[in-house]
Amino acid sequence: MEHKKIEQDLPVRKFKVESNGDVVMDETNHIVITYAGREFLSFFRKHEQSKEQLEKDLSEKHLNLLKEGVEDLTAQIEELKPIVKEVDELLQTEYLREQKAANIKRLREVLSNPEEMKLKGIQQWVVEAWKNGDEEFKSRFTAEETQVIAKLLQKKKRGKL
Repeated sequence: MEHKKIEQDLPVRKFKVESNGDVVMDETNHIVITYAGREFLSFFRKHEQSKEQLEKDLSEKHLNLLKEGVEDLTAQIEELKPIVKEVDELLQTEYLREQKAANIKRLREVLSNPEEMKLKGIQQWVVEAWKNGDEEFKSRFTAEETQVIAKLLQKKKRGKL
């Protein structure tokens, strides 16, 4: 729809600071639109059509269709819940497996880097990662790597870490 002319003033803004520090902005715009006669009639007809469509949508027949749609969706959701639960469990298991693999890889990188192993924060992380690892996690390391970790555990026990 084309307009003959549109005039717009600058927006008028009022600000108010609330007691919790939030700022409320009240903005008022003033727009004057000039329509050609035919365009305005078209504008008016579109509003009438929108009103008729809304009235149709509010009809009892349409509301019943909507209720049936809600019931269908509810039944579908109930049907999908066990699948969602299974997928959720599988994704959680996969996430933990990937996290364990990443921890093993990072722990190996740290253990093989003497410069990094000198850092107290890294040493503490190694000890925590080892303590939180299960038997399968711990079995993935060589005897030399396990020996380095054992020394760090002793250091922590003595309070020097």
